[in-house]
Amino acid sequence: MTRSEKPRPRPDKVKYHSRAAARRESPQLTTQPLDVLDDLDWTAIVCQNHRRRCDHEATLIVEWHTVDHCNETGHPDGNLVELLCQQCLEWLQHEIDRFIGKLKRIPGKRACWTCGAPIAESSDVLRSVRPLA
Repeated sequence: MTRSEKPRPRPDKVKYHSRAAARRESPQLTTQPLDVLDDLDWTAIVCQNHRRRCDHEATLIVEWHTVDHCNETGHPDGNLVELLCQQCLEWLQHEIDRFIGKLKRIPGKRACWTCGAPIAESSDVLRSVRPLA
């Protein structure tokens, strides 16, 4: 392969350029979505923290701003909404505090590069924590 040729992406890494292309390539559903929801076990919801691979029961609805990547979430405010356990919320709070601490050492205005939202303290990133009930 020459330098001008780019390697082809692996099929699991391909991003669709349009919704129409994604629909053409998506597998056909064999059941209706509501039927699938009826079959789910709603008594215990596992923590969705994919960064730590947690398997505890989720007890909180956590909404946090994805700083510098907020245009990728699909949420109107650039937030990511996750169902987390208390331990993962504490871990996330620690990571946000560490990030804010690093930002404070840099002179100038601290803001999200994507949307311009001010990022001065952890509450600017961790937007909402509610119990899952």
